[in-house]
Amino acid sequence: MISFSRIILIPLLVYFLANGNFILAICTFVIASFTDILDGWMARKLKQVTEFGEFIDPLADKIFVISALIAIIAIDPNMHLFDLWMIIVIVGRDILITIMRWLAIKQNKPIKTSNFGKVKTAFQMISVLLIMMVYAAKRGKIFDTHPELPYWIMLAITFFTALSGFRYLATNWRLFFPNNEFAIKVVNKMKEFLFTGFYSGYTPIAPGTAGTIVGMCVLVVMYFIFGEHFFYANIALIVISLYPSVWLGDSAEKFYGKKDPKQVVLDEMQGIWITMIFVPFNWITVLLGFALFRLFDILKPFPINKMEKLEGGLGIMADDWMAGVYACLCLHGLIQFVTHYECIFWFFGG
Repeated sequence: MISFSRIILIPLLVYFLANGNFILAICTFVIASFTDILDGWMARKLKQVTEFGEFIDPLADKIFVISALIAIIAIDPNMHLFDLWMIIVIVGRDILITIMRWLAIKQNKPIKTSNFGKVKTAFQMISVLLIMMVYAAKRGKIFDTHPELPYWIMLAITFFTALSGFRYLATNWRLFFPNNEFAIKVVNKMKEFLFTGFYSGYTPIAPGTAGTIVGMCVLVVMYFIFGEHFFYANIALIVISLYPSVWLGDSAEKFYGKKDPKQVVLDEMQGIWITMIFVPFNWITVLLGFALFRLFDILKPFPINKMEKLEGGLGIMADDWMAGVYACLCLHGLIQFVTHYECIFWFFGG
């Protein structure tokens, strides 16, 4: 019943927003968010966790949050809150998770969850509340904010939602293929293709160097595709791939039966991507970035040598992330040094 109360509160929330009663709308949203916390606490305290409750509780959250966002847009269509692709990601993720929960109930299997999903829900509700408060402050002329602030909040919501959806899919994908060994083999082959850097990790000599070359080739292709937006495309690639890479690292250790297998070079690919963050892209910086990253990846100065000892996929990836950070800082330092002394040479020589 508590879960249904959030759905019942949706018309009330929309009514308050439509009539400009922003304080009441915010209070309604806070009450609905509190019922979510109360619902989970009571179910655990009274030991009344049911399959139906586990299905309807997150569904009520999804319907309530999406309804609040749609209501804000309907009231002020000119508000730059989100792009179409954000809605596709958020709604698509929620549809996917709902289908997976239904399949889990149908197959009488538990769905694997984590605290990350709870963090995502809390972040969504807090972010939507902030958007409503910003909107209320603007309409009430209490104070003004940067016009793009709601958009960036929504971008963060989309990012966390996508990560949460990937995590659910990565740990529960067998629900879609309960008895299909062929599908399982296909998925395992896809994972192998990714964590070996498109099979470059099977190079008999220096697989890490081969993976770094493949990673740089990816950047070259992106440079020709995105042009002046290459810097932001690289950042997006890094951010989007961080969490999946840790999951793929865990899968790789199970696949090869040992810690940090040498065939796994996805970490080298990410390391060179990090190395080239906001670096002017030309053949000189490509060669310097490559050399610096490989140097730090091989020498492993502190704390890289400590990070590679972390457990699971995080241990595989984290040391190369840090090597990429060191290489990136050194590369930027070299660029500044050369630029500075070129100016001095020009001043005295010109």
